[in-house]
Amino acid sequence: MQTNVSLPDELLRELVAELNDEQTTAFALDGSYARGEANEYSDVDIICFRDDIPEGEELPLGFQYHANRLISVHRVAIATAHAGMYKPENAVWWVPSLRNYRILLDKRGELAALMQEARDFRWEPLQPAADEYASTKLWALSEQAHKLMGGLARHDAGILYNSTINLLRSNTWSVVVQRGIMLKSQNSRIQQVEENVGLNSAWTRYHRLAMGIDEAATALPPLEARAWAALQLHLETIALLRPIVRAAHLPVIEATAAKVRAAIKHESSR
Repeated sequence: MQTNVSLPDELLRELVAELNDEQTTAFALDGSYARGEANEYSDVDIICFRDDIPEGEELPLGFQYHANRLISVHRVAIATAHAGMYKPENAVWWVPSLRNYRILLDKRGELAALMQEARDFRWEPLQPAADEYASTKLWALSEQAHKLMGGLARHDAGILYNSTINLLRSNTWSVVVQRGIMLKSQNSRIQQVEENVGLNSAWTRYHRLAMGIDEAATALPPLEARAWAALQLHLETIALLRPIVRAAHLPVIEATAAKVRAAIKHESSR
């Protein structure tokens, strides 16, 4: 497979000319082409900043083919990108993206200024909000943990699949946000969070088992094995983030952890 594929400047000029109108303020190239990591199957990520989109709203992705390449167009307001840098759950995406953009058009210089702000960004002022976000997330995940234990008791594949995925994603995201892990791309998230926590940690071991990357030495059906690993991951996440858990959230989180440990002990004794 061909890697490090580049884009002809002429193609980018054609795209900007095609997409540009009076409401557009700037265009940027994002994604694997901007990072120099594209291959022959990579889509071309174009960020289109517009004046006619209210702050906080993002239009659905638009797709088209151009010169035998899939073009993904993300339309958003400059104000939304700016606000995204100051909410921890958004900053982990927006800040590294803005730092990586390649400007294709910047009518008022706003995108260049925003990119400089992203380069100057510091995580420390967001840490209290990140702690609050992660604590609230763990508190809310108590419901998913109970659903998953119920699904295991009933051997219900639908519950097992949905709750395993939800528990896996949300525990991962809680760690990403609380630790302020600046995500280089969607595809690098797994590697980045595991490296941050520790490649040889129990958290990473259960993370990989819950995802199905590694296989457990068990006679259980694969989906059930992943479900038990997701519950173990939840316990490891609680232990990891225990110092920042809010007092108001702690009773439910600890009671849920106790139920999970009891369920795991019961399963292990069978």
